[in-house]
Amino acid sequence: MVALHLQNTKKMVILLSFVLLFSNACKLQNYADKKSIDIRVSCMPDTVAYGDSLSVNVCYINISRNPIVFYPEAIISMMHVDTTSFIFWSEEHFLYPINGVCNFQNTVVLQPDQIHKTIYKIVVNNKFFFNDENNFILTYNLYMKNKKKPILPKPKEEQKILSMALSSSIFSLFVKDENR
Repeated sequence: MVALHLQNTKKMVILLSFVLLFSNACKLQNYADKKSIDIRVSCMPDTVAYGDSLSVNVCYINISRNPIVFYPEAIISMMHVDTTSFIFWSEEHFLYPINGVCNFQNTVVLQPDQIHKTIYKIVVNNKFFFNDENNFILTYNLYMKNKKKPILPKPKEEQKILSMALSSSIFSLFVKDENR
């Protein structure tokens, strides 16, 4: 009788260990990083004049094999890649801030190959955009500005300070000066 009880107890311990291990594995979440997110950018329209409004369409694609937690509200900027004379540029010529706030409260769970699309509206000005062809990359920067831990939507034992920097491939926009 004792041997039967020990045998059943051993099975119960193994089963309970398996359940606990599996439930803990399910609680762990994969957070987006450089290897799991691809950024694709397009502009509508692709030819504009100074003063026109422009839609910058940004697609964040989960290129990993696992679901990931993604923070869509990060510091987003367009940056010139035409750097032939960037030494003489001021920051307003080199970088165009689109979104200046990191929001750790807003998360999106992206399944493998799933796309999160965001559209930003900007105005074409002559301080940042050149007359003729402009080549850019879009940068995504997620980080904390102060040392306070954000309130993250996960248990305290899993909290960590998040930071991530991503960039898109080069995309182009043609700006025409209608005064010429």
